[in-house]
Amino acid sequence: IWIDPKNPRRIIQGNDGGVYLSQDAGKHWRYLDNLPIEQFYQVAAGTTQTPYLLCGGLQDNNAWCGASSDYRRGGVVGYQDWFDVAGGDGQYVVPAPGDARIIYATTDDGNATRYDRATRRSRSINPYLNDILAGSLLSGKPMAEQKYRFNWTTPIAVSATDANDIYLGGNVVFHSTDGGRHWTVISPDLTRDVKAKQGASGGPVTKDMSGAETYDTLQSLALSRRNPQVLWAGSDDGLVWVTRDGGAHWSKVTPDGAPQWARVYHVTASPFHAGTAYAAFDAHLLGNDRAYVYRTTDYGRSWQRISAGLPDASVLVVRESPDQAGLLFAGTMRGLYVSRDDGAHWQPLHANLPRGVAVFDLTFVRASDSLVLATHGRGLWVLDNLRPVGAYAEADAKAPLHVFPAAPGTLLHASHTNGVGPSAYRAANAPSGAVISYTLARAIKPTAAEKAAHHTPVKIEIRDAGGRLIDTLYGPAKAGVNETVWNLRYKGPVKLSLLPGKGGALFGSQFGPAVPPGDYTASVTAAGSTQTVPVRVLGDPRYRVDPAVSRANTAEGLAMRGELSAVNRVLNRVAAMRKGLGAVLARSRSDAAFARSDAALIGQAKTLDKQLGDFEDVLWNPHTQHAVSEDFLRHYTHLHQHVATLYGLTASAWDQPPRAQVRALVAADHALIEQMLAQYNGSLLDRVKTWNQAAYAAGVATLPTGAPVAIRPVPPLPPLATPAGSGA
Repeated sequence: IWIDPKNPRRIIQGNDGGVYLSQDAGKHWRYLDNLPIEQFYQVAAGTTQTPYLLCGGLQDNNAWCGASSDYRRGGVVGYQDWFDVAGGDGQYVVPAPGDARIIYATTDDGNATRYDRATRRSRSINPYLNDILAGSLLSGKPMAEQKYRFNWTTPIAVSATDANDIYLGGNVVFHSTDGGRHWTVISPDLTRDVKAKQGASGGPVTKDMSGAETYDTLQSLALSRRNPQVLWAGSDDGLVWVTRDGGAHWSKVTPDGAPQWARVYHVTASPFHAGTAYAAFDAHLLGNDRAYVYRTTDYGRSWQRISAGLPDASVLVVRESPDQAGLLFAGTMRGLYVSRDDGAHWQPLHANLPRGVAVFDLTFVRASDSLVLATHGRGLWVLDNLRPVGAYAEADAKAPLHVFPAAPGTLLHASHTNGVGPSAYRAANAPSGAVISYTLARAIKPTAAEKAAHHTPVKIEIRDAGGRLIDTLYGPAKAGVNETVWNLRYKGPVKLSLLPGKGGALFGSQFGPAVPPGDYTASVTAAGSTQTVPVRVLGDPRYRVDPAVSRANTAEGLAMRGELSAVNRVLNRVAAMRKGLGAVLARSRSDAAFARSDAALIGQAKTLDKQLGDFEDVLWNPHTQHAVSEDFLRHYTHLHQHVATLYGLTASAWDQPPRAQVRALVAADHALIEQMLAQYNGSLLDRVKTWNQAAYAAGVATLPTGAPVAIRPVPPLPPLATPAGSGA
């Protein structure tokens, strides 16, 4: 509790459920539920949907699942994306890999539930009524006298192929083949079972029987994905077990040298070999903060300690990447560590992860190359692009430039949202597009020309399968690993100088049309070299869209981009001309001698400025605040805004061919644009050239003209391709 020394009525109180604020000396309290300070015991991912599902158990705050990103318009991840699966202190929450509807959860002391997302109902599936509170009420027996014991963090494992095939750890292993309606004990007691350690932990005031102190229990279960008959178990009193025949026979395989009585917080199975596993021992409750991590490749007959490089801090979990054998990640009480050589060497992996945060669990999401962390005190963290971590090598770091394989990009289509309140917690989405990663041996400073153009020294060119340029990006140039996200769109239309800042464009008319699904390349140029990597663009997996429809919409968007660009070029030219004339007229007002000697020229300038203004007014309404959303409601729109709006509609279309109504408006605008271009390239430019001749003769700066403006042809699209996951 903290009391403000300058205002004693202001009190902040913190507990394992969160933070509370009072402004009136405790009469009323507000729960500050927008702070990312959750204590997650475990994390799992459901990958049968997009965005993928994240699940985890929260200390004192239930068991939860929610979307990893929110692809609604203006999307950020907020409370509206999450739902609770079970009450109490959440522990394990596991989406069934074989059925997207089913989620299993355990809360404190072995309370197990099965949640059905279709009905939004859950049912208890406890194999034994042994919640310590219920146990004391129903039996009046201490733990030493009860038949089964369950850890505060009771482990549960679900088959990769059958949503009804589940395992639960007590002091024995329970197995169910019907979703928890019936259970079978498939192991002996896999703990040390020291009765002296199974009494009440409290004293004469309270027995302190919350269940968190229950001992001699299983802390970890791990099913092998290579062989479903192989199951590993770890206990909170320092034992490791394995069965190779589905539980008919068990072998105690605790590593020699592991600290006795320490918690085997996680024993994890390798995704590549059924006989390979990793065991982490947490001895900090015994006053021992050293790192204890072991690897076996022969079903536990022998173990090798692999702790070199880890800090003096308890290791809670070690898992192997499912995409790269020997790439290990360790969650410790002092942060995240990575090994690229199967544990021979470890190094910290920080990025923007808070230093020293306790990482209790981690999981991989293969579909998006992501790594998800469950922390105690800072909620869930997602590393959205794991590829550079696995591909990173010391030799790459020393090279002037090294480009990693690019992550695929997915064309995600936004839906609508009602938004969230200003005090609700919100987190950023995963990058929307293809992530391009590279290392630089040293930071590169931009040149004066690059600064003037608002470019960095790292140029990235995106090209289609035919080698045609899609867009040019400029990425960060700091030493080490850098990332840039391509938004999966063509370069936008020519920018309009009359638009202040980034505003003034409805329906995304500052962006280019989306590319169709297919194969592209990214060429990164920096430090005197260029490297090119392929980039795969996938369709939104949530929708089925004919590839021909995607291509038709892209072609229509590119055609309208050409129309809008032509209008913007003309407006930019006219604005530059009027700026030049404005300088002449301003001089005439401040320079009396110039006004007398060049009166005829000044008169021509006034006439031409009016002619240009009249021409501009047909295209651009100067009374509309183009940077203010919906200010067009006060005025009629002129041609530019009409074309920009139509372009936004065509560039954002994706699930149906261009509509006849839109094509009719596009055709009508095209005719008006052609008339405008004929006038601009003809009589208007002739007047400007005439004035320029007079200005040149008088020694006055001439106006910029340039080549005639035309609607540029639509670039050809790459050959039709249907990559995996395109939704076709």
